Amino acid sequence: MIIGDLGSSTAGRLSSVSFRRNNTDTVTIDLANSNVTATTFTGNATTATWADTVDVNSGNTSSTWYDVVWHSGDTVYSSTGVEIQGSTNSLRATNLYTTDLYVDDQILSTGDTNTYMQFHAADQWRVVTGGNERLEVNNSGITVNGQILATNYGDGLVGKYSATVFQNVFSMGESYKQDSNGSTLGTLYGISWTHSNNTNANARKISGHHAVFAMNGITHAAVGEGGVWAEGEISTDKGLNLGSTKEATIKYNSTDNSIDFIIN
Repeated sequence: MIIGDLGSSTAGRLSSVSFRRNNTDTVTIDLANSNVTATTFTGNATTATWADTVDVNSGNTSSTWYDVVWHSGDTVYSSTGVEIQGSTNSLRATNLYTTDLYVDDQILSTGDTNTYMQFHAADQWRVVTGGNERLEVNNSGITVNGQILATNYGDGLVGKYSATVFQNVFSMGESYKQDSNGSTLGTLYGISWTHSNNTNANARKISGHHAVFAMNGITHAAVGEGGVWAEGEISTDKGLNLGSTKEATIKYNSTDNSIDFIIN
């Protein structure tokens, strides 16, 4: 049965047309507002060319991965390369291109979930492998748990050079470091590199480039271009050679508790 409704029209025009079955409206065409309503819509999507309204179900909690649908103008597209899973609110894509990527916590591999990168606290970032933290970066520095391995012979740790300051090589702990600007040895227990152009008294033990061995910020030994200097004793079990080709040797003679000076 087809029923027409004049509505409030005074021109004798229909405002709507209803198609009934068993005295129940199954399809209604609202001519005044250009809407069509029906109990069920079925048909071939290739012939559907226009829709003013599309209902979106936002409550899908299925674990199935569904294609993401988007439109450009009047054309709707989908791709298996971009999918969404309602049960986990997850999005996966073959490739992802973005100017900025915002992540609240971890970036994980699908098949290796105990290895990941993580923003685990404010102003901190870390790398975890096998469930163990290997690298952490924060405002005070970089912490490494394990070896740092260079892949070539000439590679390694490289510092910033100046002949007038101390360049840190090694300190025995966080509380025993030289000044970060290199002006003094601070509380260094360890090794630093410098040059005699450095006017600090702890640097002028020998001439030229040299390493200094410090305890609590005081140089106790220096080795480098200008030779060897030590604040304390220098001990040797073999003797002390003099000259570039060992022209002479000084040795301790334990037999008669004397010093032997040997010309080679």
